[in-house]
Amino acid sequence: MGYTIGNDEVALILSPVNFNEKGEWSGHISTSIAMGPEESVLDSKIIPEVLRCATLLSAFLDIAHEHPWMVELCEKQSATLLNCFIQDIEEEKHGLPEVEIQTSGGQVFEFKTKKD
Repeated sequence: MGYTIGNDEVALILSPVNFNEKGEWSGHISTSIAMGPEESVLDSKIIPEVLRCATLLSAFLDIAHEHPWMVELCEKQSATLLNCFIQDIEEEKHGLPEVEIQTSGGQVFEFKTKKD
């Protein structure tokens, strides 16, 4: 699977490194940053911020190698975001789930999915 980086994009490239004689991977990665092949169409003030974000992600991977608890925290957040994404897909397919809300004044509002 290939991808051509657009002139308005910056990419963080991850490459597996350090294989033993049997070809087994050590789990280590190398990071690189690439920009689109032509002159960037981004405003010159935006490019440094996007590059800063890419280098921040690269730095995170380097620091996380030394502090595994950071990876665990990010994996939890990743699972949360993935569940939100899956829920959004389901809601687009089937409409919003039924929801019942009770106000502080005791009123109950019920929202139901519209049936086709």
